[in-house]
Amino acid sequence: MAKRGPDSGMSGDHPKRRSHGKPMIKMLCPFYCAGAIIGKGGETIKDLADKTDCDLKISKNDERFPTTSERVISIQGNQAALEECVLFVQDKIRKDTPPPNAKTESHTINAKRKEACKLVVSDTSAGRIIGKGGCRIKELKDDYNIVINISRKDEMPRGFEERCVSVEGDANNVDMCVKE
Repeated sequence: MAKRGPDSGMSGDHPKRRSHGKPMIKMLCPFYCAGAIIGKGGETIKDLADKTDCDLKISKNDERFPTTSERVISIQGNQAALEECVLFVQDKIRKDTPPPNAKTESHTINAKRKEACKLVVSDTSAGRIIGKGGCRIKELKDDYNIVINISRKDEMPRGFEERCVSVEGDANNVDMCVKE
């Protein structure tokens, strides 16, 4: 099989999606859930990409978001498709379990992790979520009865311009808040 050239526009037998200029969202996924999202031979993620016409990429197993053990999923497509992909990933996270050899505390951490949706946002977007004097984040917390934690800039490596936003609570409330 010949290597794909920069202008061929093909990835295997499937045309390359044209997502340039479309919105992108990044979210975190526990490393042990990535397999459930990718699927056997990549079938699950390929089917999701075909169904939604989104570009989905998952960081390699040894590439984790700073200060976490979680992999990054980048999703690019139109707004409705982004929402569908985020909900799909969240569903996989909520239904997956840690590997059988995981320590007992991992199961406790996993139960808490299932209550959260973790998004990766730019520093400027984090500021918009917080709002002037914290009014926007307080409004979201009150409207959806959820907890929102945003990693501090000083917790990230020097020069890193993204932060993690963790939205935690009842699954339906979390999903509605993330859509907003």
